[in-house]
Amino acid sequence: MTVGDGLTLINWEKRKNPSKQEIEKFATDKKVDNIVAQLLIERGITDNLEIESFLNSNVDELQDPFGLHDMDKALEIIDDAVQSQKKIAIYGDYDADGVTSTSIMKLTLQKLGAKPIFYIPDRFKDGYGPNLDRYKELADKGIDLLITVDNGVSGKDQIKYLKDQGIQVVVTDHHDLPKELPEADAIVHPTIPGAEYVCPYLSGAGVVFKIADALLGDEALELIDLAAIGTVADSVALKGENRVIVSEGLRQMRQNHHVGLSTLIKKCKIKVNDISEEDIGFKIAPRINALGRLDNASSGVELLTTGDETFAKEIVDETEDINSHRQELVNSAFNDAQDQIEAQKDNGVLILKGNGWHQGVLGIVASRAMDQENKPVLATQFDENSGVMKGSGRSPEGFNLFTALDQYRDLFTAFGGHAQACGFSIEESQLDKLTELIQAEPAKQNFDPHAPVVKKYDLSLKIADLNFDLIKKLIV
Repeated sequence: MTVGDGLTLINWEKRKNPSKQEIEKFATDKKVDNIVAQLLIERGITDNLEIESFLNSNVDELQDPFGLHDMDKALEIIDDAVQSQKKIAIYGDYDADGVTSTSIMKLTLQKLGAKPIFYIPDRFKDGYGPNLDRYKELADKGIDLLITVDNGVSGKDQIKYLKDQGIQVVVTDHHDLPKELPEADAIVHPTIPGAEYVCPYLSGAGVVFKIADALLGDEALELIDLAAIGTVADSVALKGENRVIVSEGLRQMRQNHHVGLSTLIKKCKIKVNDISEEDIGFKIAPRINALGRLDNASSGVELLTTGDETFAKEIVDETEDINSHRQELVNSAFNDAQDQIEAQKDNGVLILKGNGWHQGVLGIVASRAMDQENKPVLATQFDENSGVMKGSGRSPEGFNLFTALDQYRDLFTAFGGHAQACGFSIEESQLDKLTELIQAEPAKQNFDPHAPVVKKYDLSLKIADLNFDLIKKLIV
């Protein structure tokens, strides 16, 4: 157990306590050493195939892409659009998962001979997810097919508009499902009821990579490094196929298939031969995210899909400046939020209103406040262009933020997200109403922010047990 002034109380509990005899028998049967055997037992990884996948992830373990809902329909639509030279638009998202998803889809279509256009929503003008005004602009450009990546499943009304215009729509997404799905021509999603995919944890980029796999076969492996970035950046579980995507993606990064990514890796001063998922999470992904937080993330797609080294260097230098500025803005806003956090110390959910905060850092402010207080947090800032409050929410494990907010969907002008993170737009008067309603949600979910956080650990090791051989066996 650990505790500190103003910090969350954490109770560390051992996941399991297998006996010495059980560990030794498992180690002998599975031909692994005792430490690895204990870890596998702790994690419940006992099947031979699961063990091999965990210890030696390789591309042979990639699953059949046609196991995803509507994959056959999506491929038929995309293939027809390519063969008929129809005008295809890709509609992405402004975070690292959305940028890599868009990049994978763009490169895939180009490999097939198509010349797609893409649109990354502007965080400040468009907000999160499908935007009817932007859809109308794309329709006016004469598109025949819209493919959404890392978004779209909550765009029922917006997608209906496109369908009414005779435009086909393929949705690829991984976010939590709304009560009503859009009437798209195909919805490729890993958790559609009745058609759940073997790896339900796929990121947006992971879903798009599976489409690339279905369309391109082995050639799609040249794009798995981009899928690895989206997978790590979106903090999805590194289980099953996700583990394969990340491990193989790291291997592909060492092959320098993408000029822009290689340039970014050099700028981050990462030794490419030793690149790890931590390098993605703490160096690569934050820089891509910074583009969407403070600027327009379209340049991120340009970076990841260009073959021009000079152009790539220009974007990377700009990205570095933007990321540094982002860090300054986060520190300023979070310090400014402390008085509001203190004033709401008795509330189960914190609602923070920015005083000139940059909208692009709201998610990070919410995340930091959540870590500090162990409470769900909605960080908001009034947007003068739209006349509404824009917000990002984060919540600790044990509290499902999506479930809590989804029942009040009518209060929002835009809303979407996951159990632990969401984005939204809301009228200021409705925010006051939401502030009242949301305070009842922690009790409904039996979530006590003051209760110790229970975290599991697997092994208690002596320093003498630690060596590079053991680390290599266990890391992705």
